[in-house]
Amino acid sequence: MSIHGLRIGLDGHLEELVLPADPADLATALNTALDSRVFDLVRFDGDLDLFVDDEGIYTSQPNPVMSIVARWLGCEQSLLFGPGVFLRGDPRTGDSLSLTTDQQRLIARTHESVLRTGRLAALLRGAP
Repeated sequence: MSIHGLRIGLDGHLEELVLPADPADLATALNTALDSRVFDLVRFDGDLDLFVDDEGIYTSQPNPVMSIVARWLGCEQSLLFGPGVFLRGDPRTGDSLSLTTDQQRLIARTHESVLRTGRLAALLRGAP
C-alpha cells in the first residue's frame, strides 16, 4: 500500500510522489523527498497538509513558488524554505493519507496559476 502526494521542488517544479504507507517508512521517505533530517507539518484548514524541512531556513533556500502556492491555499507563513510535500491528513487521527483527486487538481491548478501570473516578486513583497 502506498500514499500519493505532490512535491514542489526548489526549482518550482510540481511532481507526483508515491510514498510508503507504513509510518516509520513514510517518515524516512518524507525526509528523503525533502532532503531533510527533520520535517515539520504545515496544516491547512480541513485535511490538507504540507511537509517541509524543519531546518530549511538554515540548510536550504527560499522556495517562492511553494510559498505562494501555500499562501493561496491558506497558509499564513510568508516564506517557506526547501522543497515541500502535500499530503492529506486525517483530522481525527493525524495519519497521512493520499491526496484526493480534488486536492490534486486544486494544488495543480494553483501551482499553474502561480507560474502563469509572473508576479512572484510582487506577491512575496505582499503586494495584492
